[in-house]
Amino acid sequence: MLRTHAEMAAAMAAALPGFANVPPARWMAEAELHYRQTDTGLEITYDPRLRDAVEAGGDVPDLWPFFDALAGKPTCLIRGAGSNLLHADTVAKMQARRPDMIYANVPDRGHVPFLDEPEAVAALTAWMEELT
Repeated sequence: MLRTHAEMAAAMAAALPGFANVPPARWMAEAELHYRQTDTGLEITYDPRLRDAVEAGGDVPDLWPFFDALAGKPTCLIRGAGSNLLHADTVAKMQARRPDMIYANVPDRGHVPFLDEPEAVAALTAWMEELT
């Protein structure tokens, strides 16, 4: 069990695929965001059952009807270019269904970008402008 934020930051940097050129201070910020320091070590700050559900796997339902239901609504997709979960061919299908969708492909990031990258900020800003 990892006991400190510094240990977690180092572990995240080593374990998360697709992330490159991330400074140690950024990993430390992520560790401090997602883990709380306790007398016995670190506790995750979000519902651990989310991780359990992903690890359990299973059949994925057809999600296209839900995506298609967003037609006419401002939609934004921010993908880490190194994502091992959201593949480029799926993004292409999403763009074909929603050519108006705002899209950013963030380099040097895995599945979940930090959302402070310039590409992510630009996409989120454009999306928020569409909401008003």
